[in-house]
Order: sequence, then C-alpha cells, then structure tokens
Amino acid sequence: MSNKKRAYTLATLQSALNDGDVLLENGLSISSNLIIPVDNTLTIASNVILTIDNDGTITNNGTLTNLGAINNNNIINNNNTINNHGATSGTKPVGGTILGLAWLDVPYTLATLREALNSGVVTLNNNLTIPSGYTVNILSSKPLTIAPGVILTNNGGYIRNNSAIYNDGTVDNDGTIDNDGGTLANGGIIHNNGTIYNSGTITNMYFGKGGTINNGGTINNAGTIDNLGDVWPNYCTINNNGTINNTFGEWTGLFPVLPAIFKGDINLDGVINETDLNYILKHWGESNVPRTSSGSGLISRLMDNIKNRDIIIKQLRNN
Repeated sequence: MSNKKRAYTLATLQSALNDGDVLLENGLSISSNLIIPVDNTLTIASNVILTIDNDGTITNNGTLTNLGAINNNNIINNNNTINNHGATSGTKPVGGTILGLAWLDVPYTLATLREALNSGVVTLNNNLTIPSGYTVNILSSKPLTIAPGVILTNNGGYIRNNSAIYNDGTVDNDGTIDNDGGTLANGGIIHNNGTIYNSGTITNMYFGKGGTINNGGTINNAGTIDNLGDVWPNYCTINNNGTINNTFGEWTGLFPVLPAIFKGDINLDGVINETDLNYILKHWGESNVPRTSSGSGLISRLMDNIKNRDIIIKQLRNN
C-alpha cells in the first residue's frame, strides 16, 4: 500500500486499484461501477466517507476495509471480504463475508465502550484509541473480547482488568495495563511499550491459538504467566527487549526470547547463566554499577564477596 497521500477521483481510484492496494484518504462519491480486483484491497481511512450514489455500484472481488464510513445508496456486490470496523448506512452488501461490525452496527467510541463495559459482556469490533489520562475499567464477570483484525490502542491511558480480556486482535500499549486479579488471554498480538502489571493470570493463548507479546516496556509479574503452546500451529512467543520483573510471580511454559544481555534475567529465573555472566563481566569495576530491577546491586555484592573471601584466605594463611 502506498504511503503517498493523494486525492482520488473515481477514474484515478480505479486505475490505482488495478495496480495494487489503495488507501483512500479523501471523501468520494461513486457514480458508476468501481471494481476492486482479486488480491487487491481498498481501505477507507478513518474519518473518510465513501458514498455509493443512486447510479453507482461497487464490485468487490478482493478486500474492502472500512475504517471510516460507507454510505450505500445502491448496490455493493461483495464477492469476497469486507472488513468493517467503521460506520455504515444504507443498503446491506450482497453476498460474500463481512468481518468485524455487522452492517449498520454502530462502532464503539470511548464513551460508549466504557458505558457498555459497566453493563455486561462486550466484543470490540472496531479500532479504538484510549487517550492519555483516560481509564477503562473491565469489571468482574464482564469480559472484553477484541475481535480479529481489530486494534485497541492505549495511548497513555489506564486499563484496569478485574475480569477478563480475550485478545484475538492487536493491543498496542503505550500506557498502563493493570491486570488486577483478572485474566488476559492473548491469541493475537500485544505490543507493549508501556507498563503491564499482572497480579492475575496472563495466558499467551486463546481458544487454542498461540499469541505473541512484543515487550519493549516493562512487565511486572506478581501473578502467573503461562506461555504455553510449543507445537505448531499453536506457538506462543514473547519477544523481550525491555524488562520483566517476576517478583513473587510464577512462570510456566516457554521462556521468553531475551536480548543478548539482559540485566533483569536474574530476577526472572533466579539462575546465573552465561548471559548474566557476560553482563557482569562487561560492567566489572564500574563505580556506578548497574542494578537488577529488584534494586539489589548484584555486581557490587559479588565484588564484596570476593573481597571478603580474599580477606579470610589471608587470615587463614597468617594463622
């Protein structure tokens, strides 16, 4: 898909679709037949309205993805797939598959999502962003499911989970997720560049589907993390380029993929291995030695132990 932003007419849009995928970033009215070829995708950007006039039609042989709005006053012949994560009005498309929101369903806003979570079980079928300073509470016995293809972005906000989050889509976390005694079952992707507090259970699998957690932030685990599923196609993966503090927590299943030198590893597994020794040797003799995430100066303590050993050996020799 081209990153170049341009304003399409019906003619230039058809020409571009014949060549490949297109992101439509300007409002447009379809007054004749628009064809989406096989293997190509037309994506309607957020806040953009695509209108099918009384004389217009869309024939979808590829994929039509709606992140904005579609107003259909005539016919959409859907011979393949519509990924609907936006607003829709008018006549329902004919044939094919509609994923995400059903036709005419109203997408959640932050306000309506929070209201719905206070009432009962919620399935999020549209992309949504939680801005900085806002809180979303998932209350006991009222779980939140993130549908396939849906992206929930936490842009500095706070998500508190006392129930369950079932992720079959994508969670982009640049804020805080507090899994406060709840369950976070991940069969999709979690990108964490913020902080995840876990005093409940994080299971890197959902309905038999292994998930992926890409950690570039911090995961503080005082509960249980199950990274289960080591047989294809149910692989679970945790790619760690940040910090994992496994304080009073429990870890089962596959161990996360660690960076080449990871100072939190000793806190995580309680074992000094080759990775840890490489890190210790690299910083040996520094006055401001690095500390493990629990606050204990590991390198300082090792140096003190060696000094004490040498003192004892000298004393024994003198005796």
